Amino acid sequence: MRSVAKIALGTALGIILAAVLCIAAFLVVVGSAFPDGSKASKPTTSTTQETGTSDTDGDGKSDGDPEAYLADSDNASSGPSKTKRRPAAASQAAATMTACDANIRVKAATTSCAFAQNVFLAYWMDYDNPGVFSDSDGLPAYSPAASKMLTAHCDGEPVVCKAGDGGYVTFPMSAVEAYNADDAGHYAASHQTGGVSPDTGAGSSHPNRTPDASLDDCDPNYEGACLDRNSSDYDCEGGSGDGPDYVGRVDVVGDDLYDLDRDGDGVACDA
Repeated sequence: MRSVAKIALGTALGIILAAVLCIAAFLVVVGSAFPDGSKASKPTTSTTQETGTSDTDGDGKSDGDPEAYLADSDNASSGPSKTKRRPAAASQAAATMTACDANIRVKAATTSCAFAQNVFLAYWMDYDNPGVFSDSDGLPAYSPAASKMLTAHCDGEPVVCKAGDGGYVTFPMSAVEAYNADDAGHYAASHQTGGVSPDTGAGSSHPNRTPDASLDDCDPNYEGACLDRNSSDYDCEGGSGDGPDYVGRVDVVGDDLYDLDRDGDGVACDA
């Protein structure tokens, strides 16, 4: 009996010693793998190494791959959403504005480029000759789409112009400063401006004259501008006269046929 007991006791001690050695070995392995006691991080897998992007969230798709965003969006109904979208405000802003040219942009839903270009012309005319539209509540600009003249109010830098019908036009001040009388004349001659023109409209700082006119076609009673001697009437630019022709400051050297020099000092349209 004593021999059996000794054998049983020896077996039990052997089992206990083996268990202790196993536990010690496990702790040594774990300690060497994670010396700071931290947990293992999730492996990172790159599925798009050729493009230099990586899958940092472990979903099997490149974080910089638009197709991955589309796939996530398509599968949104089958599980937790992982869809990546651009900020809504930025997307809406980009969608509402349209470029008419290198400088002029409009609110696409309410404004045509033809109207926007006429707003730019009117703004330049007022910039080139302040007060040209002093008899108007704002800047007159013709809308071919609406077939009527509208009024725009502009301010700021970049310039922002708004019309009562919801029209919204913007352009940089540098574009206005780079514009000139030749640009304006060419534009007005080939577009529907509702009569607003630097050559024939009220308030222009450039004398109304026929292109390539010779001195023989100019009225000899005036100097400083070529008044068409065949015109039925001239009025001062920016005044209340009804034309049909207009002129800016000019010297009266003969008979003031058009009654432009109201104060009789020899200089007409100087007020």
